[in-house]
Amino acid sequence: MNLEVFSNNIQNIGKLRHGIDEFHKLANEIRKEEESVKALENHIANCNGIKTELDMERRNHAEELRQINQDINSLEDITKSTKSEVEKRKRTITVAMGVVDRMRGFINENLESMNIGHKLETSEEEQLFKQTFERQLSDQAPPSHPMMMPDMPRVPSDLPVFLQSLLNCAQQQQPPGTMTNLPRNMINRHRMPPSFVCENCGANIHRNAPTCPMCKMKTRSKNPKKKSRKMYSGLPEASF
Repeated sequence: MNLEVFSNNIQNIGKLRHGIDEFHKLANEIRKEEESVKALENHIANCNGIKTELDMERRNHAEELRQINQDINSLEDITKSTKSEVEKRKRTITVAMGVVDRMRGFINENLESMNIGHKLETSEEEQLFKQTFERQLSDQAPPSHPMMMPDMPRVPSDLPVFLQSLLNCAQQQQPPGTMTNLPRNMINRHRMPPSFVCENCGANIHRNAPTCPMCKMKTRSKNPKKKSRKMYSGLPEASF
């Protein structure tokens, strides 16, 4: 065999071996890259799945938050309406207690005029409510317009049925000697002048009250008693 040809063949075999080695090297690199791509694709798929779950959870939480906000608004509306109802009922109770106080005073005056020792006293519930209500009023701002208590009826026919029955029962228990004085006394009481308004707080108080029962301010009667005029001895008497 020719040495030159043999030498060329050996060189070609060496080049071929080198090419095969490079091929295997590139194939291994390609395989590794392919595995990396698959791993990244799996990671992307997992991320997309997690993103989808998070989106669904966000929607669920958004619905829950919307429901929570709606519940909060409903509770605020209920609280406002309840507070309004409480204030309304407090005002109703205050007016009713004012009427009860006036009726109690009216009954006690008539019982005293009929020489009956029994009097209507204030109950513990009324005292407790008054203390609580005054404490709440002191914590709040003063109202712009004071609450006016209703006046006690001046005509006997305008009295409630239970008061009329109480007076009738008291008349039956009155001794015979004082029964004749009862109607005139009651008529005089019903013809009393109306009460006046306190200049400080605007409350409706009795004309002879020395102090206002609401603000404890001293009062001044608009109709003071006039001094009787003395007749001079030198003047002639008037003839009618």
